[in-house]
Amino acid sequence: MTPDEARAQVRYSCPSACDFEAVRGEDGAVLGYTYARTGRPDTDFGWVTAGGQVAAAGDWYRSQAEEVLRLAAGGAA
Repeated sequence: MTPDEARAQVRYSCPSACDFEAVRGEDGAVLGYTYARTGRPDTDFGWVTAGGQVAAAGDWYRSQAEEVLRLAAGGAA
C-alpha cells in the first residue's frame, strides 16, 4: 500500500486526513499507515491497514494509533 492508496481508503470517513506515516513490520513490510485527523476541536490520529481496514475512532497519540494498527494487522504491538 502506498500513501496515496491509504488516503483513498480514508477519503470518505475522514476527508481531512493528512500527514500519513508508514508503519512497518519487523520484516520491513508496510502494515499500514497512521494519519492525523484534523478539522476537529483537537487533532487526533487514525490508522488504515494495508488490507484496507480503517480505524472507527481516533487515538490521542500517534503511538497509540500505531499500536492498534499493529494489532489489527496481526503484527506484534
